[in-house]
Amino acid sequence: MIVKTRFLLALLSVAIIAACSSATAYRPAMDSRYGYTEQQIESDRWKVQFSGNSLTKRQTVELYLLYRLAELTGQNGFDYFKVVTRETDERKRTISVGSPFSYNYRLYSRSGLVYAAPYRFCRACYNPFWDHEQETRDIIRYEADAEIIMGHGPAPEGEDYFDAEDVLMNLAGQITLAEPEL
Repeated sequence: MIVKTRFLLALLSVAIIAACSSATAYRPAMDSRYGYTEQQIESDRWKVQFSGNSLTKRQTVELYLLYRLAELTGQNGFDYFKVVTRETDERKRTISVGSPFSYNYRLYSRSGLVYAAPYRFCRACYNPFWDHEQETRDIIRYEADAEIIMGHGPAPEGEDYFDAEDVLMNLAGQITLAEPEL
């Protein structure tokens, strides 16, 4: 019975990993925590965030955020935007890998350790060949957010100002769009 349970758990783990085996595509985060979200603060001021899964590189998360800022600016009838604030957060989760008899999960958030609990599948099934020092692996994902002010006309000089049309044109080839849902 224990062997069947372990096999089913392993099979379920493989299925979950296979379902999540690609980086986050450029899309709204409607039914997922990955993708972009936005909030209008004033008529010309927005806060936008892009969250990637553990397979999405930091550079990609920041690129998708910049693309969304430009896209949103054009959709609202503005020509340029100024980045008022910008931040990229690293979210790290450390897991133990190795023996199926001894897993130790540690979950982290911005404020530090949120949950840490050792868990054994079978405490009574001590096996000296499997009960060894656990290796750990970090799973990292990134979230980038920015607050912008939009404007009309040519973009003023400065490194915080971006012409929305130029950004869209220059980055379009680097954006991987999500597959449409059926």
